[in-house]
Amino acid sequence: MGIIDEKASGALSSVLQSLPDIMNVVLFEKVKTTTVLEIAKDSRLTFYDASYIAMAKDRNEPLVTEDVHLAKAASKMGMRTYTTTHLFGSESTKNAQG
Repeated sequence: MGIIDEKASGALSSVLQSLPDIMNVVLFEKVKTTTVLEIAKDSRLTFYDASYIAMAKDRNEPLVTEDVHLAKAASKMGMRTYTTTHLFGSESTKNAQG
């Protein structure tokens, strides 16, 4: 990793500014704790990590994460998972289900 140059900084700034337009903001109060606990137990994840899966699953949304273990757990539950590289990089979008 190095210092971000001016061109990369501008591109990153554009992506960050567009996030409110492309992301669904979810209040944690809306997440069912029993669901999170069940996911955490079944997937051997922390409550914190399982809450991300619960939020995405409840809204039938894909999970965007760089965490391989989290992505694998979500994929095993039949969820679509993406990395930021898949969304913003040169690769085509990948469906983690196969």
